[in-house]
Amino acid sequence: MCELTIVYYNANARYRIERLMDRNSTLVEKYLSVRAIEEMKIKGTADTLEEKEHWAMLYDALKDCFEDYEQRYSR
Repeated sequence: MCELTIVYYNANARYRIERLMDRNSTLVEKYLSVRAIEEMKIKGTADTLEEKEHWAMLYDALKDCFEDYEQRYSR
């Protein structure tokens, strides 16, 4: 079950990052972590990664996206 859980969370995180990239193209230019996810999407290499490595990449990109959001929309 653990393997299924991490695959689910990785797929969900990747989907969210890809949606953010579609809505804000500057993320790809601004953050190496997001650029790595875009390259993985283009090359179709997500399935070749170990799930823990995949999660680490996704986590870094999500963290950068959240920080960008906080900077842009802080009140």
